[in-house]
Amino acid sequence: MADVNLTTTSPPELPAEPPTSSHPPPPPPPPQNQETPSSPPPPQNQKTTFPPPPTTTTTTATIADVIEHPEKPTSTDPTTTKTPEPMPSFKEESNQIKDLSPSQQKSLQDFKTLIQDSLTNTKDFAFLQKQNEPISELSIWGIPILKDDRTDVVLLKFLRARDFKVKDSFTMLKDTLQWRETFDIESLLEQDFGDDLEKVVFNHGFDKEGHPICYNVYGEFQNKDLYEKTFSDNEKRLRFLRWRIQFLERSIRKLDFRSGGVNTIFQVNDLKNAPGPAKRELRVATQQALQLLQDNYPEFVAKQVSPSLNEPELEPEIELV
Repeated sequence: MADVNLTTTSPPELPAEPPTSSHPPPPPPPPQNQETPSSPPPPQNQKTTFPPPPTTTTTTATIADVIEHPEKPTSTDPTTTKTPEPMPSFKEESNQIKDLSPSQQKSLQDFKTLIQDSLTNTKDFAFLQKQNEPISELSIWGIPILKDDRTDVVLLKFLRARDFKVKDSFTMLKDTLQWRETFDIESLLEQDFGDDLEKVVFNHGFDKEGHPICYNVYGEFQNKDLYEKTFSDNEKRLRFLRWRIQFLERSIRKLDFRSGGVNTIFQVNDLKNAPGPAKRELRVATQQALQLLQDNYPEFVAKQVSPSLNEPELEPEIELV
């Protein structure tokens, strides 16, 4: 809530009274064809102006923001202070073709056509070529694009992330595939990172709609040995990032990408006892992870909540089933 600046001004001084005269003032002249005065008309071509309404600024919190400012109040006005709200997430929509509008169905078909044409030219996907051989297929999250009935659900994620703009969606898909090649995702899936972080991020149960629930427990990093082992230098922070991506990749491959299936995750970010703003390494690693997830894993979070900071321990909707 913006602060309101109040400026106090002194009341205007009253004019001095005129000197008293012993003679009464002369009477005013008689009116000559003078009408009763009325309020002057408003100036021509001038609109009546009103004070602007108070402006409100909406900000989208991220996990990194909360870690950086764990006790930052949302307002200094006690009458408007609210309990921290759940973290933002996208509106989950149907992934069945019959529920798409005609324009959305057309965008999906145009997206497929653009991908097929690009596979023929190979220019857009040259980074996938091996020894100048033609690219036989595109694959992501274990699903061969255009050769599997789960293709539509995968492509709809990219389309929705870019408001069904086909060219923008294609660019996002291409950039994601290139990043996956650079990050060597297929080899990453087989890498052994040990079990040091198994209490930091883990899946446990499902919500009432069938979404798997993923817990991120930042309070575990109060353990100094674990914190140092995870974030003390760039190499260790990169290892943490690769471990986090591996965990997400393995979780995604357990989702149901068939039409009508559950292909999103319920995320619980537990910030209770999370390290404070002095732990810069954690903030940097978290920001890097969030950026990678936003750029390369579109529309995978059904909802996010933070059951801490005066919020309920768990919202009723994520009651385990």
